[in-house]
Amino acid sequence: MKGGMSRKLVVAISLVLLGCSPKVVGIYNEGALKTVPKTFHLYATDEVESLSLEEQEFDNKLLSIIREDLNAKGLSESSLPDIYISFIINVHASEETTQNTMSRFDYYRFYNYGYYDPTQFTSRTYKQGVLIIDIKNYDNKLVWQGSKAFKLSSRKSSRNELLIACQEIIAGFDPVKVL
Repeated sequence: MKGGMSRKLVVAISLVLLGCSPKVVGIYNEGALKTVPKTFHLYATDEVESLSLEEQEFDNKLLSIIREDLNAKGLSESSLPDIYISFIINVHASEETTQNTMSRFDYYRFYNYGYYDPTQFTSRTYKQGVLIIDIKNYDNKLVWQGSKAFKLSSRKSSRNELLIACQEIIAGFDPVKVL
């Protein structure tokens, strides 16, 4: 229950940041580790069994990006690691509403002919999401969290955007800064 509430809070904060700009956001929890981590373990989310084969392959691509970056930073994979790494992709629909505006000329022209309605609004719905990478210690305490927001367009371009976002997020993790 407690973990679910904190995850919802993290997602809510990330979505607020989504409205600002699609930047990578990284948060360190100083003091969560006593030493600089040397080993890691990647694990999948609980919903991995419900994913299609194509989605599982995509998740494996994300995990390999994370693995390669951590190996380049001098960390090695282990079954008894210093840190545990997982990710989550949260997608939701958003609606944007704008009020139709008219110039003074348009107002008089349409008002005189009965067409002007100052309360007209235009709405559009789009999907957006956030990719969150969590790094936790052996006590399941958050060591570092990185996230980046993205807008969904076509499936192929969204997946490419997620792969790039994953590279940008994990590049922001510095194992030395966790102390």
